[in-house]
Amino acid sequence: MIPALNILFGLLAKAFYLYSIICFIRIIITWIPGVAYSRFGQFLASICDPYLNLFRGIRWLQFGSFDFSPALALCLLSAGETICSSLAAGAYMHGHSLIAMALHIAFTILDSILIFILILFIKFFYLALDIILAAFGFIPWDGILYDFLAFGDS
Repeated sequence: MIPALNILFGLLAKAFYLYSIICFIRIIITWIPGVAYSRFGQFLASICDPYLNLFRGIRWLQFGSFDFSPALALCLLSAGETICSSLAAGAYMHGHSLIAMALHIAFTILDSILIFILILFIKFFYLALDIILAAFGFIPWDGILYDFLAFGDS
């Protein structure tokens, strides 16, 4: 492959990686209202939301009020980075490579959903344990673990 194209694909791979990190930070700070509406949050929103909004209307990634479309958006950025990195290294893309990448994207989304369900299970298990302990007069756990698992519930 032409060395200039290797450099171009290498730069594109780095751009995909950097943009995915910025989008990930944007996704995380949307869970923190004070930060999401700060100047920094608005700056990230202006950069990331046009891309993330492309995926928000996909129904099969929405479960009730939970939206897993950012997982697909990040997976596609990762796929773009992988393709560009492979092309920068001089590799050629074949049909089986694209099928493997599509399967990787699908399993990454499924993995994200399963981890989220596991987190919800842990939260509800803890809350059930808290109710049982309170019924017997025990004081609920206190500290960082309690605040993390309770997600602000008191």
